[in-house]
Amino acid sequence: MNRSFLFSFMALSATALSAQQTIDLSLGAGYSNDVYYSLANGLVKTEPATNWDLAFTARVVDAAILINEAKGVKAWLAANDTNDWAGLDTTGMHNFPLHNSTEAWEVGALNNTGSGAHPDYGWGTYNQITHDVNGSRIFVLEWADGTYAKMLVKYMKASGFVSFRLAPLDGGVETTVTANKMSYPGKNFFYYNASSEQFLDREPLSADWDLVFRRYLESIQAGPSTVWYPVTGVQTNLGLGTAEVRDELPAMADSALYARDTDDISRIGSDWKYFDNTAFQWFIPDSLSFFVASKAGGIYQVYFTTFSGSSTGNFSFVQGPSNIFSTPEIGTPMALVYPNPANQWMELNGLGAEADIELIDAHGRTVYRNQGRVERVSTAHLAPGLYTVRMSNGLHTSILRLLIQH
Repeated sequence: MNRSFLFSFMALSATALSAQQTIDLSLGAGYSNDVYYSLANGLVKTEPATNWDLAFTARVVDAAILINEAKGVKAWLAANDTNDWAGLDTTGMHNFPLHNSTEAWEVGALNNTGSGAHPDYGWGTYNQITHDVNGSRIFVLEWADGTYAKMLVKYMKASGFVSFRLAPLDGGVETTVTANKMSYPGKNFFYYNASSEQFLDREPLSADWDLVFRRYLESIQAGPSTVWYPVTGVQTNLGLGTAEVRDELPAMADSALYARDTDDISRIGSDWKYFDNTAFQWFIPDSLSFFVASKAGGIYQVYFTTFSGSSTGNFSFVQGPSNIFSTPEIGTPMALVYPNPANQWMELNGLGAEADIELIDAHGRTVYRNQGRVERVSTAHLAPGLYTVRMSNGLHTSILRLLIQH
């Protein structure tokens, strides 16, 4: 690697590092809190993780109902006919356990009854004339204290009103609870505490946060069975795109090469760390990072550096702007390399006719160099992988990333 390129790369790296931040947060001992975070503005809110049992969507065009599985709340489908309420037969009920989706906020445990097709929203059916969702199934809930209740969601109206019936399974006093989504403008969910019989406004405005660090249940395949177990991880806000980059050092990752999808709120999830039972400590891979869109605008790169476990709930991560090694220096004329990814060839454009051009592989070796106008360069003989393209005309330098695939 020649000295001029090394200097340019170090200068660009120093600029990128100055834009990065190391963030220290904590869920508290025993993961006792949920932590809402904005990539643009930092910590937004810390909220006790167990102060709720049920969560109801605050969005008019949604019908999601979640249970607090991290607290120990459980749910089963007990009947497909609301007329069974008075003489509910729970025989075989445990064959139909329900869980919140780990991929979509819109699919809570009470929505997750197997249909998943409009107009069936699990607990209720959409009425195409009134645009209300009316209750069609009965559920049994187990609260965190081990007691049981049956539940029938009567409706979610287009006007915003929500009503549900709760009764102890042992024949205690029945209650009917009503709330209005319109009382929680700008929120994703509003929450219900069964023991206090109170609704809670506990989460920030949806526009104000990107990530929530929390405890939730995740499924694994154990032989022929699916097992749900508690994990501590990260979930993204509604509609935000996230890309995972594995087996590549964060400093080498380029967001332009990784599509961000909005289909999985647990794309970051919980497996950015692992517990070594021999060493009896947590480890974090050094070749794992994520690109995350922010509600405030922009794409951020995130990678984790520490995780202390349940004793403190402390963890750290680094965040910075994406494409930190792919953006031309400030004031540099536009330079392009295309197609990207490249197969048999690439074309270069920018910085004028007398640009000095280098193509450097992931090991720092210059595999191509030319001075002057270049229209097309063969890449057929180069190994697949990520390369650095440097173009300099003596006044300006552009450093871009190129992926070669065959």
